[in-house]
Amino acid sequence: MNITIHRDGQNFGPYTLDQVREYLASGQLQLSDLGFCDGAAEWVPLAQIPGLSPAPPPPPRTPPPPQIPPILAGGSRMPPPSVRTTAPAAAPAKKGSNTAVKSCLGCFGLMVAVLVVFGAIGSIGKIGREESNSSSNPSSSTAGNSSPDQSNVPVVDTSIPASQKTFITMVDSFKEPYDNADTEIKKTNVRFGRKDALSNFFSQAGSLQFDGWAGQVQKITTESDGSAYISIKLEGTNIEIKTWNNSLSDIMSHTMIQRNDPLYQSLMNLKEGDQVLVSGTFVASDNNDHPDYIVEQSLTEEGSMKEPEFLVKFSQISKK
Repeated sequence: MNITIHRDGQNFGPYTLDQVREYLASGQLQLSDLGFCDGAAEWVPLAQIPGLSPAPPPPPRTPPPPQIPPILAGGSRMPPPSVRTTAPAAAPAKKGSNTAVKSCLGCFGLMVAVLVVFGAIGSIGKIGREESNSSSNPSSSTAGNSSPDQSNVPVVDTSIPASQKTFITMVDSFKEPYDNADTEIKKTNVRFGRKDALSNFFSQAGSLQFDGWAGQVQKITTESDGSAYISIKLEGTNIEIKTWNNSLSDIMSHTMIQRNDPLYQSLMNLKEGDQVLVSGTFVASDNNDHPDYIVEQSLTEEGSMKEPEFLVKFSQISKK
């Protein structure tokens, strides 16, 4: 089923049912927006289109009635099955059992003592070997002096522009603090910390522009009117810079590349996986209270911090 959207006097689409669900989930569409399905007689709110209306809440669970014990003759109630009315009789002790138990306990104590002695000897040997290895290997360090694990730090390609390296290093530096934050408040605070760092980065650069950054084409496609959407993954990281992927979201930003744009011709021979050099401008957030200094498209906070997708308006795209 295809759905056309009407907003601000303009029609957008048509979009598939899954696309409309995605835009509703991201807040780009509201259930009060008007939609027109193929074969329908009129425009209706999206909430009235089958497959888009919110699911009704589940009915409240009714607790089972309490179990009342049956009444016995004389008016007393039978106790529940789990309640014992009399204590079980203790099993009679067998003759000679105390002697056998004492004998077993004695053997068991002897075995424990032997194991303790052998364990102590093994520990002493292990400590000696560790001290020997430590003295023969000056580069090894104790747990108190160990340096941070660098295995998860992305390796930045030395061939990319200096401004791109600085941007990548700065954005990626907030991933580990976000992972280590153990409450939602702390995680959100890390995101606002990245916002401040982005503000400082672009203030020092003097603008939101970037020039000659290196990356790889992740996705390139068009809408029904021919306007192009493209996503570039920057080299040395999993950060993506991209246009909007639909005209509805792009009403104010105008990031999608139109057919009459000279840049459109440079997209003709591009395909996913191509290595490219790109220039353009990041789109600033128009809300001072938003947790990102520049527009970020992820649907979740975790996605925004671990695999950010920043909105840009490209001015140049060329194969390397």
